[in-house]
Amino acid sequence: MSDFKNTNQPSETPRRTERKSTPKKHRNKKKLLLYIGIPIAILLVAGISYAAHIYTTAQKTADQSYEEVDRDQGASDLRESAVDPVEDNISVLILGIDDGEERTEDGHFRTDAMMLATFNKEESNVKLLSIPRDSYAYVPEVDRYTKINHAHHYGGVEAAIETVEEFLHVPVDYYVRVNFNAFIDTVDALGGIYYDVPFDMSEVDTKGKRNAVKIEKGYQKLDGKHALALARTRKYDSDIERGKRQQEIIKIIADEATSASSVFKFDDVMRAVGDNLKTNLTFDNMKSFLSYGMNNNFSIESVDLDGWGGYMDDGLWYYVVDNETKMNVANELRNHLDLPEVGLRVFQDDQERMTPPGSQDSYAEQETNYQENQSGTQTSNQTKHKETPKQPSSSSTQRHSAPSGNQTQEETSAPVERNQKKQQAPDHKASDQPKEEPVNGTENSNPESAKQHENSTSTNDSTNTNETPENKTSQNP
Repeated sequence: MSDFKNTNQPSETPRRTERKSTPKKHRNKKKLLLYIGIPIAILLVAGISYAAHIYTTAQKTADQSYEEVDRDQGASDLRESAVDPVEDNISVLILGIDDGEERTEDGHFRTDAMMLATFNKEESNVKLLSIPRDSYAYVPEVDRYTKINHAHHYGGVEAAIETVEEFLHVPVDYYVRVNFNAFIDTVDALGGIYYDVPFDMSEVDTKGKRNAVKIEKGYQKLDGKHALALARTRKYDSDIERGKRQQEIIKIIADEATSASSVFKFDDVMRAVGDNLKTNLTFDNMKSFLSYGMNNNFSIESVDLDGWGGYMDDGLWYYVVDNETKMNVANELRNHLDLPEVGLRVFQDDQERMTPPGSQDSYAEQETNYQENQSGTQTSNQTKHKETPKQPSSSSTQRHSAPSGNQTQEETSAPVERNQKKQQAPDHKASDQPKEEPVNGTENSNPESAKQHENSTSTNDSTNTNETPENKTSQNP
């Protein structure tokens, strides 16, 4: 009986299911770790390899893009000492150029866009100023006043830097010069950008073909070619509005380029840059900008340069910024760079040499005519403005808003004397004046009236082209 009871007692040896349950759990855990660990290890190795590849590619591209200028790195004459992007707040002049064969003369070309960016490390933000290309500015390279975008034509990057420093009295520490191919290819490499286009438009392409690029109004995705056309056009509004669009587009590109989704587009972006970008920033300099992009508080703030426009005695349309406005903008940027502010006195020399093209009232009248034309209303003033460009009389060539003191005859005649001096100089003849680029396929240099010109008949187009201010420049440098 006892034997029977003993046989019915639970065996000390685990049943089959119990005997294998514990080892199976361990095996499952090992398999799970194996399944997860291998992909993670592969990703880590791939990530490290790709990071190394990115680093090597970036360094190669940076070395390829490096181009010195005739000044020490980060050593502007407006600073007491050179700056280091790793430690200091710096400024970068961005030059957009069209270096196509049809626009190049002896290797010289005008800038299509000029922007001055200031970087503040403590605030981790950037201030971006668009400088209107038609701004009336003193160009030291040729010792005369002309459109600011002509500076690059006369003396390349060095002349452009010197002119911007003279114009704003803000140091330019570094430069980046990029052509249209880099812009197009970069946008395409990022997969395009989204933008709310404010109007139906057509624009010249990079080969100079008129109305080759067409865009409809509305929010849409733009490839590189169409994004460039939108950034370049000024015949539908003004040079100022174009500058604002360029700032917005740069912000969009910067946001897209620094997003996580763009990591694997890096190779394409680097290839897009290639030979299409030149800068005096070294690879080590460029690495210092990573701290901006990695900061969650990073931002880009737009700065405007308000002014007015009109025709000069040479028949060309200029954009004029008074000294007080330049001083305020200059001090905003200088504060961002932790530099002391400047007063109106530093612009005094500019003021005395200046022959403004008109008054704010005359510019307001042009704006009114333009708005009426936009709404389909044609006025006699518009027709007069379109057929005969307004040129100020000798009484309207007085300098505007003098900071102090009374105007003298010497001050009023200074620009004329300067132009006469340059006409006699053998190195910079009147024929050296860069030909103004067509606006909407014409030689009309006034962006405010370009839309009016587009609506005219082909016969009127031909007539207006023959009467344009640019055809008069052979008598004036």
